Amino acid sequence: MNEVDVTNLVCPSCAAPLVVPPNCNGRVFCSSCGAQCVITGLELNSEITKKSNINSGVPLSADAGDLNISLVNSIKTSQCLPVNFFRMSRVVLWSRMMIPVYLFHCNAMASYSFDNGVQRTRQVAYTISGNTHFRNENYTEWTRNSEVASVSDYIVASGNKKYKNVISNLYGDLKVSNLVDVERLQFPADCKTLEFNVPSAAAFSENAENKMRSLAMAAAQRNLSGNNYRNLNINSCSTQKDEEIRILVGINHVVYEYNAKRYEVYFSADGSKSCVIDNPPVDYSRISAYKMIDERRKNVKDDHNGFNALGVLSIVGAFFSASLLTSTEVSTNIFGLVLIAAFVFGAVKAFKKAKSEKEAGNKARAEIDRDLRALNQEAEVAVTEFTRDGGMLRGWDIVSANKS
Repeated sequence: MNEVDVTNLVCPSCAAPLVVPPNCNGRVFCSSCGAQCVITGLELNSEITKKSNINSGVPLSADAGDLNISLVNSIKTSQCLPVNFFRMSRVVLWSRMMIPVYLFHCNAMASYSFDNGVQRTRQVAYTISGNTHFRNENYTEWTRNSEVASVSDYIVASGNKKYKNVISNLYGDLKVSNLVDVERLQFPADCKTLEFNVPSAAAFSENAENKMRSLAMAAAQRNLSGNNYRNLNINSCSTQKDEEIRILVGINHVVYEYNAKRYEVYFSADGSKSCVIDNPPVDYSRISAYKMIDERRKNVKDDHNGFNALGVLSIVGAFFSASLLTSTEVSTNIFGLVLIAAFVFGAVKAFKKAKSEKEAGNKARAEIDRDLRALNQEAEVAVTEFTRDGGMLRGWDIVSANKS
């Protein structure tokens, strides 16, 4: 029987839908006409898995709904997202891949040094009127110490150069307990499996040693917890690889479009973690509006000194002038009265000015708060309306076609 390559999940002979069982190695028989079909991607996945000695992995499990939730959550937190984003954007691509990854189990022994501080008391001599006295003085005595810390952990390193940063972001804290055996590692029909193109030694050298040094520093800090120390340094760190596991981890590549520009995001196999390649779009008019509000707030005078220096001086001057009224000279008394009147007038004027400035400041702050609420409300209304309408970005129905 002749084999026919298949790129979508319909029989090329009779156009009937193909049922793809788990771990079929890319070869299926049409239930309608009996033609043997080779699903190219799945066949390649099986070949790579065997050739690369893969024994476990993280299967792709997220559906369009899971990815939509994660994508929306990663976007809507942007304060200056265009208010029409959810109406005008659409998902244009969703591809699934299995990326080869090294999982190294490592042990490290690190030597570290630090200054250890011990509180001491000493007597200090001082002289008063020619007499010598003594007093106790507390001080910290620092001594340089060295100790050793041992750590062990699993280190994740991408086996494919292109996805080094993506794997680090999505799977840097991968737990061995999350892996499934290769026999249960199902590949969706549209999934593409990449091959290792980073040698094991290079991946270990680039990832394991730095990570184990960081873990050793954390262990040293825990060992010294509660102590008075300073100048902690890792002097040397010897890392050994006890075990090397080769696995495949699933990633979802999603591309969305807004205003004729495309934005990329990668998600973990279950969609719970995201690695944003292109930051979400921003509305520069909203950025300008927020900056203007900040400038307006800076220009509002503080009202903590509601009564200014002129008012204080006027009151002091009035009290001083009152002392002139005790004079027996009529001219002096008249002069004192004039001064009192002038200073009282100044104090009243100062009070009125302070009150006016406080009211103006309160009014300006209230207007700023109102404008800020209105600006924030625009984005909140857009998100609320989007959620009310189902919360799904446009395009998911198209990119999800033929995905099992």
